[in-house]
Formats: sequence, C-alpha cells, structure tokens
Amino acid sequence: MWDKKRGVVFPLKYSNELAELFGIYAGDGCLHVCRRGTAVEYRFVVTGNATESSYLEYVNSLVKLLFNLSSAVSPRHYLNRNWSVLIYRSKGIVTYFEEKGYPPGRKEHISIPVWILDDDVFSLNFLRGLFDTDGHLAIVKKGRFNAYPVISIQLKPKEIIEEVFKLLEGFGFKANAYFDVAEKDRRTNKFSIKNHIYLNGWRNFILWKNIVGSSNPKNIEKINRLDAILANNPLPKYLQH
Repeated sequence: MWDKKRGVVFPLKYSNELAELFGIYAGDGCLHVCRRGTAVEYRFVVTGNATESSYLEYVNSLVKLLFNLSSAVSPRHYLNRNWSVLIYRSKGIVTYFEEKGYPPGRKEHISIPVWILDDDVFSLNFLRGLFDTDGHLAIVKKGRFNAYPVISIQLKPKEIIEEVFKLLEGFGFKANAYFDVAEKDRRTNKFSIKNHIYLNGWRNFILWKNIVGSSNPKNIEKINRLDAILANNPLPKYLQH
C-alpha cells in the first residue's frame, strides 16, 4: 500500500539496466526484512566507499528509472571506516528481487539468475555492475610501459564466482580463478574465505573496456589513464586481438 502511494513501479520486462542493477546487488547490495514486534520493514541497500557518492548517484538513477523510487546518499561509519549508502524502503522492491532470483538475507550461496545467464548482453551488463561494486582495476608498475592493468573481482559466494569465471571464458577473456582463499579482514581482524578472479594484462583490459566497461567514475578515470598510455605506445599486434 505504501509503495502504491509513493508511485513505485516494477519493470515489466528484463533490460540491460535491470541486469546491471542485479550485478550491483550481487556486489555491494543487501536485501533486509527487519521485524520489530509487529512492525516489518523491507529495505534494499547499496553500500559504497565514502568517496563513491557520485557512483551511488548513478545507482540511484538506475533505481529511479526502474522502480520510480529515489534515495539520498547517506554517510555511515562502520568498522572504523566511512561509507556512503543508499536505502530504499520498499516491500515491493524486495519482493521483486526475490521473485527474480535474489531472496533477502545473507548472500552466502547466491548465483547469477538464469534470465541473465541466458542472454549475452544481460550478462555483460551484470558483469559491469558486479565489477563496479566488488571489483578493482589496478595499474601495476611493471612491464614495457611501467603500467600493467589487473582487473580483479572477489566475493565470498563460490557459486557466483564459478559462474562469472565461465562467463568470462565464454567472452574470450583469459582469467585466473582462486577458490577458498583464507584472508584476514583488516576491519574486523578475523579470517574469512573468499574467492577471486583475476584478468591480467593489456589484452584482457582492452577486451573488458570494449565489451563490459564501467559506470563508476573511479574506474573510468583509470581506464582513461590506460587509454592515454596506449595512444602514445601502440601495443604489438599479438596483444591487440
């Protein structure tokens, strides 16, 4: 009833924007059903670093386009770090995500929904959303240009990393995957198991830039820096394809 009063709408068909939002959820999103006595609150939350408010504004524009609902970017302090968050209070949005493959609660065993896996374009948009939230583009000082691109994605759920690895191989990437790696979280000082994918080198970077890309300003800035290097230092032909 509250959703209807606020004019919340729901996508009638799958789209590139919806696939990207699902990737964002798989990376840094949460779906909560909070019960306090007889009251129940439904929340869709997206979290980013404190410096990523401009990217969260982009995420907010996606939610507005798809569901006609907006949220202010709010600061939070958690585990000795500053964060920016979007919070959407909507039973309908939480229910919609659940019906399309993502139930509320912990994301320990999530996978990529079938409607995304079955469509190459949706899969690429999903990968963009996932990379922009739980991925990283590093420029390592090594190689002929003293700059070597490394794209990485790390997640706790093993199932989704295995699916991402297969997708990347299908799109022609040369990926390296590492499963069940015990790592110490500097924020909590506790160990947890994570799974990683690495796309090393210029060939992977060029392919990623051309077919996946990024909507996150911090990644776009690094992509532009690497493009500037390529503009002045053409790659050998064997690295161009």
